[in-house]
Amino acid sequence: MPETTSSLLETTNKNESKGSAMVNHHANTNRQNVNNEVYFDLENLPFQPDFNYFPYTKGQLSIRGNSQSGGLSDYIKNHYTSNISNYWNTFFKHNTNKFFKNRNWFLKEYELLKDAIKNNLTFNFCEIGVGCGNTINGLLNNINTINENYNIENNLTLYGFDCSKVAIDILKEQYAKFKNIHLFVHDLLSNEEVIPGIPMNSINLSSMIFVLSAFPNLDMMKRILNTKVANLLAKDGVLFLRDYAINDLAYERYLKEEMTKKINDKAFVRGDGTFVYFFDENEIISLFDDKLFKVLECKVVTKVVKNRKEGDEMNRKFIQIIVKRI
Repeated sequence: MPETTSSLLETTNKNESKGSAMVNHHANTNRQNVNNEVYFDLENLPFQPDFNYFPYTKGQLSIRGNSQSGGLSDYIKNHYTSNISNYWNTFFKHNTNKFFKNRNWFLKEYELLKDAIKNNLTFNFCEIGVGCGNTINGLLNNINTINENYNIENNLTLYGFDCSKVAIDILKEQYAKFKNIHLFVHDLLSNEEVIPGIPMNSINLSSMIFVLSAFPNLDMMKRILNTKVANLLAKDGVLFLRDYAINDLAYERYLKEEMTKKINDKAFVRGDGTFVYFFDENEIISLFDDKLFKVLECKVVTKVVKNRKEGDEMNRKFIQIIVKRI
């Protein structure tokens, strides 16, 4: 039997009070939001809800957008986009330096860097989006396997920055005694065109590994590459970039999941609130202004990762591009 108007309004009022109390609870306590859902100010929603269904839908206002419904609303997309650094800070608070493995493969793949070390060259290196130092650790741990006589302190000046203060604090503690290693907080989405803390056009070799995909749209990426990274690199300075590729195993999983937080066909929000973007070769080449950069190499790297415990093989695909500053 249908509810009367008065009983519906009474239910609505009760739910409104309950909903507001929930929002206030989350706003006024430090309890962790483990699902990284978006909590809304119900008094200032950017739309007019249908009050006939309000008792039943209010609890669903923060639900994740999914591929079947066309993805996240602009309101929720803006929330995640406006809080990129906050979500990464939270990520490193929870995982510290235990989540990612050190990239001991780095020197094997970055031939120009390996050659510089072999030849005892003096150079400036920068890791863009350093996190807790998995690339820097991989570099420093393996330099002497390339050249046992290479003098790290005299020949190498190393810079690393990240948007997460938590990550930088962890890394600073690890390398506190090294005067040639400079670590600091910087958000690539900030308004500066030159990165504070690094002399303009001073970096000879640099890397950017699984960092560009942390931004949800191509305009952001182009601005970062063609202003900040371009102003970072010296003439003939080289950037080694690796990131996620279309048809990677993770990409296929996002497409299959019913409750995927979808930004567009190539960009998604992970469960921890951080972004991931999947590139193809032509797309990533197009991000670099050809008046500023020359593409030396662009390819898809395929890795077969074996889970010995489960007996499974996972096909991973990454995009790798090396560019030189003109």
